[in-house]
Amino acid sequence: NIILDSTHFKKEYRAKIIKNFAKYSEFSAYYFNYPFTLIYSRNKHRARRVPFDVLAAMYEHLKNAPPTLAEGFKSIKKMYAN
Repeated sequence: NIILDSTHFKKEYRAKIIKNFAKYSEFSAYYFNYPFTLIYSRNKHRARRVPFDVLAAMYEHLKNAPPTLAEGFKSIKKMYAN
C-alpha cells in the first residue's frame, strides 16, 4: 500500500497521480471536509505556516472540485471535524 500525503486540492493534480499509478493499484481518497476557520486556526500552530491567501485559494479550489468517484477513486471517505 502507498499513502500519498498531500492536499491534491486541484482535480488536475489528482488526475496526474491516478493516471501515472492506476496500473499498479486502486485509489481511495480521504477528503477532510473541515471548515476554513478550523484549517486556518491549525495552520497558525504549524512550524511551516501557509500564507492566508494561499490557504484560502487552496480551500476554494477543493471546495469547488472535491474528489469524486468519476476521477477513478475506488472509494472516498469524507472526514468531518468533531
